[in-house]
Amino acid sequence: MIDLRKIIRALKGTRVRLALTNAFNLDEASAAFGLKSIYGSPNEVLVKITKEEALSLLSGLLFESMAYRAKIMSYFTATSYARQIIDSFSSNNDSYFTNRSNITDTSYSSTPMTASTFDCGLIIRCAKYEYFCIWLEDED
Repeated sequence: MIDLRKIIRALKGTRVRLALTNAFNLDEASAAFGLKSIYGSPNEVLVKITKEEALSLLSGLLFESMAYRAKIMSYFTATSYARQIIDSFSSNNDSYFTNRSNITDTSYSSTPMTASTFDCGLIIRCAKYEYFCIWLEDED
């Protein structure tokens, strides 16, 4: 079983939102996670990505800070944590969503979903009415 507290401790200085909720849709789940955008509803703003893209995105977010690109942990450890999170909260009918439109973009440009200077994360639709969220926020 993954120890989410260990990941939060490793991300010192980065605000981490971790939550699991039941919701009828992505908009309702995002509201439960405290995520909103001035650019439209989460259903319009968040981008659906593949499981492989979700792993890459989350590994990068855990590896280095968004504000200063400071290394937080080794890439191996970040990828291991990302895989554990995704494996723990995924199912056969899962869907993955993020606010970054270009997963391979390393500039951390994304559609803001919080009041923080930088924010990016992953929402997993784990089951028909179940959503998991890991969202990171950083300031410069």
